[in-house]
Amino acid sequence: MPKLRVRVAPGVNGHVPASSTDVNRGNRKLAGGGRDRATVQRLKMYARRAYVRNRDGQVLRDRGDYTSNVPQVPDAGRVAPNRRWFGNTRTVDAEALRVFREHMARVSADPFAVVVKRRKLPLGLLKEGMNPEERAHYERCVDGPAASSSSSAAPPDGAARGLLRIEPFAETFSKTRRRKRPRALTSSVADMANRVQGLYEKDGVDAPSPSATSLWSTAVAGGDTATSTALDKGQSRRIWNELHKVIDSSDVVVQVLDARDPLGTRSPFIERFLKRDRPHKHLVLVLNKSDLVPKAVTARWLQLLSREYPTVAFQAADLKKPFGRGALIQLLRQYAKILCTQHQSISCGVVGYPNVGKSSIINALRKKKVVRAAPIPGETKVWQYVTLMRRVYLVDCPGVVHVSAAQQVDADDLVLRGVVRIESLRDDAQRYIPQVLQRVQRAHLERAYQVRWIGDSAEAFLEALARYRGKLLSGGEPDSNAVAKTVLADYIRGRLPWFVPPPTLPEKERGEAPEIVAPSELPVESVASDTETTDPFAGLEYPDEEELGGVSASDADQDDGSESDALQAPAQRFSNRSGIHKRAPRARTPSQRSQRRERWESTADLQANLRRIERRHSRPNPPAT
Repeated sequence: MPKLRVRVAPGVNGHVPASSTDVNRGNRKLAGGGRDRATVQRLKMYARRAYVRNRDGQVLRDRGDYTSNVPQVPDAGRVAPNRRWFGNTRTVDAEALRVFREHMARVSADPFAVVVKRRKLPLGLLKEGMNPEERAHYERCVDGPAASSSSSAAPPDGAARGLLRIEPFAETFSKTRRRKRPRALTSSVADMANRVQGLYEKDGVDAPSPSATSLWSTAVAGGDTATSTALDKGQSRRIWNELHKVIDSSDVVVQVLDARDPLGTRSPFIERFLKRDRPHKHLVLVLNKSDLVPKAVTARWLQLLSREYPTVAFQAADLKKPFGRGALIQLLRQYAKILCTQHQSISCGVVGYPNVGKSSIINALRKKKVVRAAPIPGETKVWQYVTLMRRVYLVDCPGVVHVSAAQQVDADDLVLRGVVRIESLRDDAQRYIPQVLQRVQRAHLERAYQVRWIGDSAEAFLEALARYRGKLLSGGEPDSNAVAKTVLADYIRGRLPWFVPPPTLPEKERGEAPEIVAPSELPVESVASDTETTDPFAGLEYPDEEELGGVSASDADQDDGSESDALQAPAQRFSNRSGIHKRAPRARTPSQRSQRRERWESTADLQANLRRIERRHSRPNPPAT
């Protein structure tokens, strides 16, 4: 009878394991309960000693932990002793910190300087060792005039001094702490209101009353709830959530302003929020609708706003040839070149008041309709991404009105800034017409609507316009509310010329710039007839692309990521305030005129030769003889 062969799982090269601790075996358990390769390796790991010891159990000299990657030194068990493990890795003295603080404040105040890698700079050390005077000076240099103007209304015990100066850690968490319970400065809501009133009186600032800060009370007396609710547009929690989404996902924030009223459509809250909580993000101002104001006004606003942030004049009305498109694209390319060392691409969030042209600017940059745009506020509901080029993305944002900004102005300013839809005003649209008559000259109204009225009252103007257009109610009464909505729509959409004059500069900074006066102070001659009117804007030129620093991007596709700098200036188009667009004449030198004449003569000779050849071929063939 032959012997029975015991089948064992083969190890390496088919060998049978020599013992129970031999790793040269298969990775499959045997039928008799043997170990597999993984079990043997795990048991060997348990038996391995971390230290080499003698018979007495003492660690031998120069024999450390074999399982550690730390370089071993004599008499070391785990970690080599070094004083750097228990001290600061980076140290700076007071003098170097002072120099760095001064240089940082000077660079932050310069709108044409960009601080790269702000997250790696010790910006938290700049405000720690400063007294209140130095801290106020630093915040004034960094935050600009927008924050300094509102700092007077803030309580004195706020964040300007710091929480640790008011209540140090030694008084709160140490063994000798004196605070046994949360510090409550007031015990009731009435005490809290009295304390806030005392803080305002201490600073010499009048405390805002609840009736003055509520937009519900600023509505027209006896107005319905729908009209009052319409004044709160752009202030809801959902809109603010969309704004913070755009800011958090953007590297560059583009704030769009209306060139007719830049300060009225500017949001100081967004600027302070970026400086205080998002200092690594960059802000750019865009003066949209620059074709609705004279050239000198746009140039003056550019001169003033460029002191704080990079500012670009823009006109998004013409989708095919937008004014300022090249300047804005070139600015975004510069930011992409600087910031793309840290990221593969950058995102530029477009924010601002409702109806300032945010979506229109995005469409003008792409030269096609990529997002919904309309001349009414609230068209954009949610944020959306748009690709401008390979390394630059645009983020459209709904229009936002800050609550504090809405509380400081009345309902008339909110309506005239285009925040509220005209159809939502219901039956109180005529109450805003007196403000329109103060901002728009009478000559422009007479020429736009072809009507005349006696007196300066808004009621006479609305009655004359309603009778001229046939807007009558039952009994022949003029429908003043209907024509008032028409006037407000024309006022907001730019059909009526108006603008807010910029502040006058000092004499030493004026230079050769012309003097700017209010529209009501411009000279207007008496109207002789319905057709003969004098345009007070005739003496003021309209924006020129080269003088405002704008260049037009080439017509090449921007999506392919090409970084070509070949930029060409388009022909500037302007309006003569009568709805007819004309092309500005081009100034030519004598040599250019001679070359143009030669080309015209050569073209004329070529056309004459072509006509001669056509006549020759058009002759009938002679009859055959």
